Amino acid sequence: MKLRRIFALFIFAFALPAIAQQYPTKPVRLLVGYAAGSSTDIVGRVMADRLSAYWKQTVIVEQGLSQYEATLWNGFFAPASIPPELAARIARDVEAVLRQPETREMLAKTGAALFEDNQANFRKFFRADIDKWKNLVKATHLKLE
Repeated sequence: MKLRRIFALFIFAFALPAIAQQYPTKPVRLLVGYAAGSSTDIVGRVMADRLSAYWKQTVIVEQGLSQYEATLWNGFFAPASIPPELAARIARDVEAVLRQPETREMLAKTGAALFEDNQANFRKFFRADIDKWKNLVKATHLKLE
């Protein structure tokens, strides 16, 4: 029992310097992935002010990479093996629902904007978006952790 107490005191003595360290010791960068002035940016700046006061350390709000814009979008996808007639029918049905005034009103309330174009142009948009983010990952050497 006495050996355990000595061991616990030994561990505690070496842990004291770690407990006494101040965090953070350098300015903190808070990255906000949305445009300046957006609601997310405003929340980030309010949080930065509060964190700065709490930590007694400078908190800098940054917008991230200025040449990139992150946009949320939704699309309908089907397997490549789907028969073309079925794909065309699904596309017509989705377009009919999206043309309905109540659907447009509901989407407008959420701030959604419709991509009113054909499937070929949506594929181009989709491919360009994938390529944009693939190039960003390569250029910045991002790694999944």
